[in-house]
Amino acid sequence: MMSGTSLDGVDAVIMQANDSDWQVKGHVNVPFPTALRSQLYALNSSQENELDVACRAEIALTTCYANAYQRLLEAVKIKPEAIAAIGAHGQTIRHAIDAETPYTLQLLDGARLSYLTKQTVVCDFRRKDVAAGGQGAPLAPYFHQALFGHRLTGDEPMQSAAAMVNIGGISNISIFSINTENATAANFASPLGLPLGFDAGPGNALMDDWIALHQGKTYDHDGEWASQGQVLPELLARCLSDDYFSRPPPKSTGRDYFHLDWLTTYLQGNEAPVDVMRTLARLTAQSIVNALSDALPSALPGATGQLIASGGGAKNPLLLQELSHCLQSCGRQTKVTTTAVLGVDVQQVEAAGFAILASKTLSRQPIDTREMTGSASPVLLGAVYFSD
Repeated sequence: MMSGTSLDGVDAVIMQANDSDWQVKGHVNVPFPTALRSQLYALNSSQENELDVACRAEIALTTCYANAYQRLLEAVKIKPEAIAAIGAHGQTIRHAIDAETPYTLQLLDGARLSYLTKQTVVCDFRRKDVAAGGQGAPLAPYFHQALFGHRLTGDEPMQSAAAMVNIGGISNISIFSINTENATAANFASPLGLPLGFDAGPGNALMDDWIALHQGKTYDHDGEWASQGQVLPELLARCLSDDYFSRPPPKSTGRDYFHLDWLTTYLQGNEAPVDVMRTLARLTAQSIVNALSDALPSALPGATGQLIASGGGAKNPLLLQELSHCLQSCGRQTKVTTTAVLGVDVQQVEAAGFAILASKTLSRQPIDTREMTGSASPVLLGAVYFSD
């Protein structure tokens, strides 16, 4: 189960493993109640009495996770004893990796979730990675390879890897090996090999915040409002001048960095709101393409010929159009597609990933996060709350 930085609700999937092949057997989405969404959003920045607010929000969030579990079992008509464990990510409310004492915090009461569901729960996947010197994110490259590496093939000498982008509140990049003898680290700016990845910058977060401010909506359905505007080149350039975009990986970020106050520092005050919205869509796409081109010039597009998208942003046709535009503008003849063509709905990927990570935790298999998060060594991720 997963709730991401878009703050739209809980995605829950049932996964079945056959040898090394993982299959999604069912999926439900449980939207957050409005009050809980507001609490979680507010907790991305400091506020009065925030410890009490966070504790109460965590209980409400955990109840949402438990409800998602029950709805999922009902939807797929599976008995509880068929479940080996629940892998639950929780809700990130702070990702202060650049602080003097780096930390990341995901709300979820694993003990309560285990009690409510009568299942073993694996959660808190990120903090041990931070203890090992990593940034705790992104973890997606590992499970992207587990889910999709065997579903892709490469016929050309350089087609040894796939490039993926998950577009939630934040966008994160994955480069991972596909099933080919050519899948070696020699083709990449990666001394340790694959998979590797990093956060490119804002995904839907700024767009969601902007439309909430000006239209009273939680998101821009199909990019309909943004499509009525025009890209403002000067605003785009000012936003892209932010230091985050020029940092080399490993790097990760969150809503506590990319928020409306951040955007306000780059606005001049006379921009039409709809034009700002279109510019934010271009910012998301351009930062993704720049990140791939600058940090991994040999990995795109020669290694894949395609960029595979997942997450809520992959449902936005305008955003996919912007990605294609930015790729073409920098001379990349890279096709933009989604995980749906590989048999997994774009909304299921992250939840599926934490089922995979939970299985590794329970089998005591460390994950090599060195090229994803910058950790000093492979790490056994997650905390386990066993069922009674």
